[in-house]
Amino acid sequence: MINDIKNTQMHNNTLVLNNRYTIGKQVGTGGLSVVFDAYDNYSRHYNDFRKLAIKIPYEQLLRNEDIDAFLYAEYSSLISLSHKNIVKAIDFGIDQTTQIPYIVLEFLDGELLSQKNSYQLPKVKKMLLTKMLFETIKYIHSLGIIHADINPTNIMCLNNGDFKLFDFGISIDNSRNKNFQIDYSKVKAYNPIYAAPEVILGQAPTKHSDIFSLAVIIFEIYNGYLPYKKSSLELNERQPSLMSFLQIPLGIRFWILNALNYNQKKRSILLPNF
Repeated sequence: MINDIKNTQMHNNTLVLNNRYTIGKQVGTGGLSVVFDAYDNYSRHYNDFRKLAIKIPYEQLLRNEDIDAFLYAEYSSLISLSHKNIVKAIDFGIDQTTQIPYIVLEFLDGELLSQKNSYQLPKVKKMLLTKMLFETIKYIHSLGIIHADINPTNIMCLNNGDFKLFDFGISIDNSRNKNFQIDYSKVKAYNPIYAAPEVILGQAPTKHSDIFSLAVIIFEIYNGYLPYKKSSLELNERQPSLMSFLQIPLGIRFWILNALNYNQKKRSILLPNF
């Protein structure tokens, strides 16, 4: 991705966006973007040397005339959120030299949930993560936001013991009007392993789809495996064994069973108090 922005301002062989954000190494990728660590040169004048994260669209997406608005929509949704378990957005900009849009985010120092063996987590930690996920999704849904890609690669286990949800790149904010739309029958930016059946079949994500993905993660946390082998489409013919639900806390066992329903219309969007 660095090669895509080589014409941006250079200072001592270091890439700088808008003469402000010094780009470091690549630290992650999302469905539509790549993420680098970075520093704010303005803040350094005030002895603030905090590491940041900068999100930049993939090269092929830069040819899309709506990409600026698309990235700004994500930024706009993020700054409307205020929750301890959601990544904080700091700034949005378009580089004056290359016209490449970017989002500046807080840097999340930790390990992705996908990199952990969540099944091996202590019971207290599993319960804490479950509670955090319920509260976080309940919060964004109450504001009309659908994450659309809830999966372990978008959940960071911070070094301080907390968790954060991030990557709202393909999220849907029903509280805001947009003059562009995503064709979800063509966009495959989501993680297919945790996607609801209707999303895999090309339908636009809904709150019911988020609920499904959330249930898959929680099922996996307590069992150490997915409720299907490769794809949620398998649930149309074969449901998880009832024995697999015995590992899940009784208070949410029947919620998980309902949330994993193949038919989204049969899934409740109400989240339990846990």
